[in-house]
Order: sequence, then structure tokens, then C-alpha cells
Amino acid sequence: MHKIFNLQIINADCPEEMTDKDCPVQQYLKQQNVFRTTINETLLEPVKPYADAREEYISALDIIHKICANCRNKSK
Repeated sequence: MHKIFNLQIINADCPEEMTDKDCPVQQYLKQQNVFRTTINETLLEPVKPYADAREEYISALDIIHKICANCRNKSK
């Protein structure tokens, strides 16, 4: 049996003037190598087996959360 569980890990409250084209997270996602985005660019799919690249996934998510926090701080 193969089962996929989707978890909401990132829920960013972006500044109103932010667009996908100038979003720092969207730029980061184009550079990293553990996630690929779906057609609508809202769902991240793993590129590598999680068990083999666990630290890379943890690092990438940590970077994404830091980028979002920095963006929120700049908009205040």
C-alpha cells in the first residue's frame, strides 16, 4: 500500500504588496534541491526519499521559515 499524507507546514501571512514573482521563498524554492512545486506552486512535493535526506528537508524548511519571519519583520 502507498499512502500520502499532506501536512500544512508553512502558512505565511505575506505583506499585501507581495506577489509570487517577488516572494523570497519562491526564489529559494527555485534554488534548493529537495522540493519541487506543483503546477499551481502551492504544494511542495519531495524530490528525494525522506528517510535518505531527512536533514536536507529539515534544513530547507528551517530556511523557509526564517525567510518568512524576515519578510514579516520587514513589513512591520
